[in-house]
This record gives sequence, structure tokens and C-alpha cells, in this order.
Amino acid sequence: MAATTGAVAASGMKTASTTMATAATTTTTTTTTTTTTTTTAATTTGTATEVTEMKIEGQEEVSEVRRSVEVDIPADVVNPEWYVKEPKRKLALFLGFNGTKYFGMQINSNLPTVERELMMAFVKAGAVSNDNALSATKISLSRAGRTDKGVHAAGMIVAAKLEVPSEGGIDTLVDRINDVLPEDVSVFGGQRVTKKFNARHSCGSRRYEYLLPTFALAPELFRRFRLDSDELAPAPASPASADEVIAAIKAVKGVKAEEQIQQLPQALVDFRIGDEPIAKARELFQRYVGTRKYHNFTSGKRYSDPQSQRHIRDFTVSDPFVTAGLEVVRLCVHGDSFLLHMIRKMIGFVVMIVRHGGSVADYNLVAFFERAFADSVVRVPRVPGNGLFLYRCEYDGYNLNKNSPEEMLLWDAFADKQEAFIADRIYPTIVQNEVVDSLCMYRWLALVDFACERFGLGDDDGDRTLPPGAMPSWFVQHMAQLRGEPVPTTIAATVEQAAKPASPPTTE
Repeated sequence: MAATTGAVAASGMKTASTTMATAATTTTTTTTTTTTTTTTAATTTGTATEVTEMKIEGQEEVSEVRRSVEVDIPADVVNPEWYVKEPKRKLALFLGFNGTKYFGMQINSNLPTVERELMMAFVKAGAVSNDNALSATKISLSRAGRTDKGVHAAGMIVAAKLEVPSEGGIDTLVDRINDVLPEDVSVFGGQRVTKKFNARHSCGSRRYEYLLPTFALAPELFRRFRLDSDELAPAPASPASADEVIAAIKAVKGVKAEEQIQQLPQALVDFRIGDEPIAKARELFQRYVGTRKYHNFTSGKRYSDPQSQRHIRDFTVSDPFVTAGLEVVRLCVHGDSFLLHMIRKMIGFVVMIVRHGGSVADYNLVAFFERAFADSVVRVPRVPGNGLFLYRCEYDGYNLNKNSPEEMLLWDAFADKQEAFIADRIYPTIVQNEVVDSLCMYRWLALVDFACERFGLGDDDGDRTLPPGAMPSWFVQHMAQLRGEPVPTTIAATVEQAAKPASPPTTE
């Protein structure tokens, strides 16, 4: 009996040991057990804990361990011949990237991501040894935030334990890394940080920028390309969101929404805005500053939800300038944290009011703006994501504990490199998408304008359901106008009718 018990205990220890070796990412400590049943329970618990923690967004280290095992770096990515092992230092790297060809920031198996490019560059530059090439955990890799597929960032912070050359120091290491990085990813500089520094958890606030074409603030110019609103018969249908409309069109076999309008009208490209719309936009954007309830600027939040409250430190509008032939303004919002779609809806709300409202000094307009933050429902459109990118991550709290500027994480020393990267690598992509490829803002304005003219600003009745297979009549009217066809007045227009290819509008 004793022998049997000892055998079972030994078997349990072996099973526990095997489990620990296989599940390399689990953080649960498995203790030695004396029965097979207990061992199985402990193993199951450990696996369950691992899966649960992987799903919790805040578990940064656990997620990195799991992904590090799945990193697929080509076999030919190795340390250079001149590689000599150097002491490791915890560094914060200031970097920017054009996310067009990447599946986000964070490592994701063998998919092209920014972190995967960084890991390969670290190895090629001699900052990480071959032994640590596949493990983000061994170098304590962390980033200020994650990004989705195709999203750009001009002010990301990545922290890692890297081998710093004894000759040349951090500057030499940064040069070596940039030499092997693709052109759409650039490290502006680096700085030593504390051993426990985590780029995400230590980040106190973020700045986002949106590049807005100035024609978005000029309704009188945009209306040259549409029928006068008085010529359109009253429509009983409610407006759908731009995403819903485009998705419905794409669902029609053989028809692409992108093919309906091939190029932005030249008059909009050549447009130059005056002072009044810019002043109006500035005053409205400043009304966001402070702590407010943003339940109308996201999805799935109520006024009573504590998570809907957010603090905005500043919201600025630059003077107009021309980049790649298109006049734009830089919208820069600085906040502690942001909700899903919040920034795009904040911008969409102001654009809608500037285009369709009166003077900012008008009491009714101010009351309408403030109503969006009260315990009421206001339908707020969100601008396309094309112009949005992460501008900077700020570390105010971390810097408070430092005695000198040399120890602080400040962007000042790298501002010139950052602005050059924005001008050369990010702005041209945004403008190309706007003018030629996607015409994001142009198509979005067409939808929002007709919705506003038909149903007023922020109509509370915007979620009424249409009959199956039907399109909003205001959108059907718009598409018929673009094709030069008689304007239909019935709500029963089908998706196929609305999705017929349209010719570009003329300026006549």
C-alpha cells in the first residue's frame, strides 16, 4: 500500500513537472501533490488561471509571455559577426511608425507587426542576443499602448532591457537599430529608465492628432456638388450611420463603394478656408476641456455609468496649412484616457455643428452642444479613422519623481525628428487616402449632410428600424442625384438600387 502511494505521488510529481514545462506562460505556482487526482486538479486550475489572465487587458506581462513563445523570427535573423555581449540597461525608446502594412503594434504570431520588426532589429543591431531573440519576456518588452491594424503612431514609447554599446552608448545603439528597421518605422531616441518601468502602466496621459481637411468645415462649397435641399421630397426614413450604409453597399455582389467616386473634386482640393469657421471650431473644441460625461461619444455606455466620465486637458486647432496639395488643420486632443470611438465622435460632433449650426454665441447652439453631456441621448456621428494617429504618450507622474531633466521622459529632444517623420511618413498616406484612394471625408460628409438636413442636428429618433433589405431614403436620394437620375421618394428602395455605381459630381 505504501509502495502504491509512493508510486502515485511520484507520478503526480512527474505530471506536475511536465505541466510546468509545457505551459511556459502560466504564472500560477503548482505545488508537489501526493495523489493523481490532486495533481490533475492543480494542473487544471493552473491552465484556467492562465487563460483567464490572458483575457484580462491589464495583464501586460502574462500576455507578453504567451506571445513571446509564438514569435516567428526568420532563422537568418541573427546577431552580426562583430557582436560582443554588453551589459543590459532598461531603456525607453521614442518611436513612430506608419501602420499601413502592419497588423497592429503588439506581437501577433508570425503576422507583420511593429513589435516583430523591432525584435528583429534588436537582434540584428546586437541589442538582444540570439538566445533571447524569441522572447519578449526576457527583455521585459512593454509598450505604451496597443494599436489596431493600419493605425499610425508618431509618439509611441517602447521599453526593453537592451545591451548598450560601451562605446557610443544609447545614441550608437539607436543608429544601429534604425539602420536595420524598415523606413516606415523609426526610433527617434532612447533614454534609461528604472528597472520596474512599464511603458503602459507608467503612462499618465496621451495626445492624439487628427488631420482634418478644411473643406469639411465649409458647407457652402460642398453643396455645389449636390441638389438644393428644397428639391428633395420629404423622406420618412431615419438616417443610418455611414458605416452601416457602406457595409450594405459592399454586401452587394460586384459593387464596390470605393468605385462610386473615383477622385476628390478639384474644387475641394483647391479650397482655402477663411477665419470664421476656424474660430468657430476652436471655440467648440475648447468646450470639451474639463471633466465630462461622454456616454454619447462611445458605444454601450449610459450617463450613470462611472466609466463614461473622462477628463480632457486640452483640445487645440492649428492654423490651416497645405500638405501634399490639400489644405488641412491639425486637431490635437490631450486627455488622461479615452473611450472607444470617443475622439472621432468628438470631432464629428463639432464638424456637424460648424457645417449646420449658427454662431457659437447663439444660445440654442450652445444648449444643444451641452445637451450631449447631460442625461439625454444625442446621436453623434464619428469622422472616418483615416486622419487619426497617436501623437505622444506623456509621463507626468513618472517625471515627478526625477531630480533632473536628464532622468525625465520628455519629447523635447526628439521633437524635430518626430515632426519630420509625421510630415514624410504619415501625412502623405492620410492625404493619399483622402484625395484618391478612399475619399473618406468626402463620402462621410455626404451622408452626414443629408441626415442633418432631413432630420436636424442629433435627432433622437435615429435608431428606427428600416424594412428588411431597405436603405434610408435620404441616402437613396443622394445616390440618385449623383447618378443624375430622378429622385425616388419611397422608403422601399432596395440595397441593389442604392448601390448602382455613381458618376463623379460636377461643379456646374
